[in-house]
Amino acid sequence: MSSKQWCAGVVLALVGATSADAASYLVLGRTGSNAQTLQKQIEAVPGGTLQRALPGLLTFAVQSDDAAYPARLRALPGVQYVAPDRSFTLGEPRQVPLAGDAAEAAAQMQRALAGGAPRALSGAVDQGLLAGNALYQMQWAVQDVQAPGAWNRGYSGAGVRVAILDSGIDCGNAWLAPNIDFAAAASLVPGEGVCVQPGFYFNHGTHVAGIVAALPSSFGSVGIAPGATLIPVKVLSEYTGSGAFSWVLG
Repeated sequence: MSSKQWCAGVVLALVGATSADAASYLVLGRTGSNAQTLQKQIEAVPGGTLQRALPGLLTFAVQSDDAAYPARLRALPGVQYVAPDRSFTLGEPRQVPLAGDAAEAAAQMQRALAGGAPRALSGAVDQGLLAGNALYQMQWAVQDVQAPGAWNRGYSGAGVRVAILDSGIDCGNAWLAPNIDFAAAASLVPGEGVCVQPGFYFNHGTHVAGIVAALPSSFGSVGIAPGATLIPVKVLSEYTGSGAFSWVLG
């Protein structure tokens, strides 16, 4: 499975190891089991430690360096299954050489940005604003899903709320900020806020948010549903590109 398939979804990671050989597991209880009773039974199993309890989901995060520990957990009558909390990290972006004069390309980009302030959406998507810019035609995602056809029928994504489960969002991005519901935003990554530092480390979430709901501008950028509301939910560290299934569970 490629990293793209995980762009807005759940990832697995080894977290919180206390020794080089310690492994983390998730224990899921059977439907109908009592969470408190099951937690006490798990705590009584030798060879491991309970790291976190998620009683509402009948799920428990445990850790052990004993290879036989998972089997002992599976023997408990209230346990449905025991799964390892494996590691997954997004790969570094691949660098592609620029064709032509890099300095001139950079100058053109700056000129386009200078005159391409985002346009607040008050109704239909203004396709006239986009049509004259060659960069708009390069946004293959918009063309691929035939978004202009939906815009012509009056659909802009207004009233739709989209959660972006990724590495957080650049909350100061002028093309995104007006569409972000900051009150609903959340970071599930320990020690990290939902807003990322632009230009550093992993900014995949900002990229995905732009595809979904970037405001239109004469620069040529636009999201597929520029009237939609974005809810950033950080499940991947912006510094390492990794995350944990147990973080997502709550």
